[in-house]
Amino acid sequence: MPDDATPTYRVAISKYELDGKIPPGDAFWSTFNASFQNRDVDTFSLASSIWSGRPLATWHKDHWRTSANFECGQHLGLDFDGGDMARLDRLAKDEFVREYGSILYTTPSHTEEAPRARALFLLDKPIMQAANYKHAAAALLWAFGTADRACVDPVRFWYGSKGCEIDCLDRVLPLE
Repeated sequence: MPDDATPTYRVAISKYELDGKIPPGDAFWSTFNASFQNRDVDTFSLASSIWSGRPLATWHKDHWRTSANFECGQHLGLDFDGGDMARLDRLAKDEFVREYGSILYTTPSHTEEAPRARALFLLDKPIMQAANYKHAAAALLWAFGTADRACVDPVRFWYGSKGCEIDCLDRVLPLE
């Protein structure tokens, strides 16, 4: 639990530790979508949840991830499914990531032959409107042209990655 001097961030974390992706059409999807709990977490607690395989998302109400239930988002993410930036060592060398990145980690489907990585940016203030979240995510994607374009969804969830390679940079991206 963070002390009073440790900054915290609003992130919804699933109660499930997953070993991999949920197959499309699986009956578990309904249970999974209702499993996110809105929490205030510090960077290292969030990194630990990711490493344990717990998915994360933006805060939402009524225990259901849908844009209409968006409450706030205090993280943005980039998903790299190949190329140079899909390697943690390369991603960590990027100037913007070094200055503002919070957590870098390999995805559940990462292999050395087919690298996949994520960069999470924790924000100094939460974004309170879904449309504004989408605009901020689009701006970040614009700066990183090779990242997955689906990352603009305001209630997108990010799989955790049990036992992944993880780098906790503990930096913060100013909302401005």
